[in-house]
Amino acid sequence: MKYLHWLVLILAIAPAGAIGQDSDQEMWLDQAFTFRLNRKTSLRLLAFERFDKNITDLFISDIQVGVGYQALPWLAVTPSYGHAWNNTSNANASYENRTAAEIIVGTIVNRWRPVVRTHLEGKYLKDQRGFFRLRLRPGIQYALRPSSRFAPAFMVENEFIFDNRALHYKRNRIRAGVPFRAAEHLSLTPYFMVESTKLPTLWDHDKILGLTMSWDY
Repeated sequence: MKYLHWLVLILAIAPAGAIGQDSDQEMWLDQAFTFRLNRKTSLRLLAFERFDKNITDLFISDIQVGVGYQALPWLAVTPSYGHAWNNTSNANASYENRTAAEIIVGTIVNRWRPVVRTHLEGKYLKDQRGFFRLRLRPGIQYALRPSSRFAPAFMVENEFIFDNRALHYKRNRIRAGVPFRAAEHLSLTPYFMVESTKLPTLWDHDKILGLTMSWDY
């Protein structure tokens, strides 16, 4: 029961307020490939596609490669490099390079899995000055049927995004989903997310349907 307090805290710290304009409906697709090199080290390949304008326009496509290191049972670190294409379907298409490091602190207690992910990221956009971004994502996962072949769970996360161009955080993502094992090496996580962006006088909220596909070898 004590982890319910963690869940309530994650849900409680989220932006509220009026919607600044009509909410956009988006779809996010994520693909993750993990190749175990040894007991503590793995190669990670990631790809992301983001569709906006009511899921009619591909506005971001991203590829990343990184090396994960399990430093301790409760601590993992993954430095990575990524390349993204923005506004790929129109004349304003651009690209950006990213250097990043993700730090994951978490544990497993019975059916509960509390975790905090910290993502440090340098973003270097075409014809623009680069900037630093910090993404802090606490979350918790509860195993619904651990003994089942599919091992379904329920998870909720709340992500706070800061960058060095502002003195306060300007974006928030709260997400709930159901991860489960679909095959021996494949796990799926369908999720629903609300992304909130701070405008000058209020928060604007976008609704996102997502699917994460994870292959682990």
